[in-house]
Amino acid sequence: MTIVYNDEACRSTATVTCSQPQKQGLELTAGIIVNEVNFVDVEPKSITLPATCYNGVWQIAQPPLNVTRLECVVTDPL
Repeated sequence: MTIVYNDEACRSTATVTCSQPQKQGLELTAGIIVNEVNFVDVEPKSITLPATCYNGVWQIAQPPLNVTRLECVVTDPL
């Protein structure tokens, strides 16, 4: 998983990316999980979502989920 912030000095937004390893022939599904239970989205190979810092708390998805834990999972598609 990679997280890219809009500004290292004053972080207010970020781009979160979860993707499969760069190995030829892999056709995995990537997913982002928030707070251990909420699958925000799942896409083939890679997924990118925006995050926003609101009152000192990172939020992701719509409706916004307050992030306490963020995970990237890759698995064989069903």
